[in-house]
Amino acid sequence: MKFSLVYRLVTLTLLFGIIQFGVSCRKDSGFKKLDVLFDYVPYDVDTSIKVIGNAKDSLIIGSKPFISTPEFMGYGFPSSISLGQNKWLMAVNRYSTVSDFKSANIVAKLSNDGGKTWGDEYVLQQNIGAVQTASPSFVRINATEVWLIFLVKHDTKNCDVYYKVSKDNAQTWGEPKKINTLQGYHVINNSRVVKLGDRLILPVAYTVDINKYYDKQGVFCYYTDDYGSTWQMSKTLASTVPLMEPGIVAISATELIMTLRSNNGKILFSRSMDKGITWSNPVLSAINSPESPSSIYKISRTNQLMLIWNNNGVSPNPDMKYSNRQPLTISFSSNNGKTWSNAYNVEWLKDADYSYVECIQNSSGVYLAYNVRPHGAEMKINTKLIKLQ
Repeated sequence: MKFSLVYRLVTLTLLFGIIQFGVSCRKDSGFKKLDVLFDYVPYDVDTSIKVIGNAKDSLIIGSKPFISTPEFMGYGFPSSISLGQNKWLMAVNRYSTVSDFKSANIVAKLSNDGGKTWGDEYVLQQNIGAVQTASPSFVRINATEVWLIFLVKHDTKNCDVYYKVSKDNAQTWGEPKKINTLQGYHVINNSRVVKLGDRLILPVAYTVDINKYYDKQGVFCYYTDDYGSTWQMSKTLASTVPLMEPGIVAISATELIMTLRSNNGKILFSRSMDKGITWSNPVLSAINSPESPSSIYKISRTNQLMLIWNNNGVSPNPDMKYSNRQPLTISFSSNNGKTWSNAYNVEWLKDADYSYVECIQNSSGVYLAYNVRPHGAEMKINTKLIKLQ
């Protein structure tokens, strides 16, 4: 009897050890994959990259092309494209319940008067994921060809990048095609794709499982030189802090600047001198930011860069890191992002969060569209549109 009991205990101990070992191996496999893909190096620091002067509050009256309803609690993450003759097409994520892991599809509205009024919403891309289809980015290829890039999410380990093509100026669309062959969790923010000559560049944040390896996120770019026949990956970029939600802007025929979200209270930057193939070590600036995305654009009529971010100067609070996204500030650079000035707050009331901004430029002026998430018991997102002065 004693021998039998001891035998059982030994057997159970060995079995438990094997199970633990198996679980440990599975857990470590994610780290191994990330360590092969990314080199997690310390970031550089450059405090000369800063905003000169204080931001002033500005009162800009805007409109809301998409407003939450009891049926659809969230409309956000906009991307817009001009269709000519004063026509705009704006696409957003539409949620019944606002969450990264609740069902969503992509809907759109058409304006025939430059964004003053909008037609009825319609489904631009149905949900083809197990969870959601979201994060639209329009890019114009030529006078009649338009692309829509978006994400298809299946779970915490699988979020893929897709695109579809319209040959008739966004009237009809072809079937979605998958871009990535690398399995894992991809993040591309709304309105992030850049066309530089014949190259399309998609800035991506990546991890193998967003729940388990959130703090191991790194970035790279997918790019194509043959309009989607083949796709390549740029050099990867990672650091001792998570690098998230990259945004890029071209400042010459070959040079780009990347902005990076992280959790250390400042915006990070990187540069590419070869059209997005390789990127410099991330640089921590002196520009305050909570854990929220920034956007960077080039204003065509002035040739200045414009940075858009939450300039609240508050150190990251683990309990509120997604709930301090105000004010919404813009600032300008005339020296390719070395310093920033003439800052002002386009949103400064503290009863909502403002984020995920796109910039629309046309003959009428410069516009911003972005998420407005009112504070309250219910999670809601509206899309707001303003014209800059």
